[in-house]
Amino acid sequence: MKQSLKNIDFEKIAPFLFEGVIIADKEGLITGVNKAVIDYFPKLTISDLIGKPLCFLIHSKDLELFMLNKQDMRNINISIGLNQLLANFRYINKDNILIVFKNIT
Repeated sequence: MKQSLKNIDFEKIAPFLFEGVIIADKEGLITGVNKAVIDYFPKLTISDLIGKPLCFLIHSKDLELFMLNKQDMRNINISIGLNQLLANFRYINKDNILIVFKNIT
């Protein structure tokens, strides 16, 4: 039987995820982040990021291509401060974007 996550509340599962996770709307405005993302930006809080464009956090031509082409992208190298990350970009439906970071520093 196929299980669906559509009724799962992101706020309830986000604290249990090891990787950094960002949820954004189709315009690229951040609607949710977990604590792991905040660890990469120690001067920011979750409330500082909500409503900001993805490009506020992610300075990458790959993000621009993803937003333009609306196609999944995997294993994108991103530098944030002293951290080296791999990122996966995905449209999880027509209205929401999922970005997952893995620290490879």
